[in-house]
Amino acid sequence: MEGWPRISADELKTFLHAHVDEFAERMVEAVNEAAPGRLIADSEERAREFILEFGRSAYEALLQQKIDAAEASFSPSGGDGGGSGGKEAGPSSLSE
Repeated sequence: MEGWPRISADELKTFLHAHVDEFAERMVEAVNEAAPGRLIADSEERAREFILEFGRSAYEALLQQKIDAAEASFSPSGGDGGGSGGKEAGPSSLSE
């Protein structure tokens, strides 16, 4: 297989929409639980962790989308793709 197949943002958008409510709830909870006079001190680290976790999850979903697209276009016979055997493709076949 030459190169990676291109993907669209649609699947990532679906992932983000499915997880944004939980992200918002966790961010608001971190701020709401801060003690008076300690808004930033009590909430910043938790909020930063939530942001990193959300971003990491989104990036992992995006990478999986790319891998799934590559596996779907992989043809063990060297043809133009067709998905016959995409699950049989090991990681080494995706490294090019």
